[in-house]
Amino acid sequence: MEQTWKITGTYADWQLTVAILPPAGEFAGAPLPEPELAPLAEHFRTVVEMVEAHRELDRLAAKPGQLRPGNGSSAASARISG
Repeated sequence: MEQTWKITGTYADWQLTVAILPPAGEFAGAPLPEPELAPLAEHFRTVVEMVEAHRELDRLAAKPGQLRPGNGSSAASARISG
């Protein structure tokens, strides 16, 4: 089973892919339980929002003439697709 989440942010496009693979050995071929990945997707969204907000704060705190890359006026409101 594989699940991918994508978020378009101000400074980057983010993607997280999780692959759940069957084990080798004694349990090979056993059915895999369906995982609950919604909490993982929510943590991913939170991390992206925090990193994007930190980048924006760094940009705003930079001295004139020392602006850092990125021209976003605010942190991205992350939307998860996947």
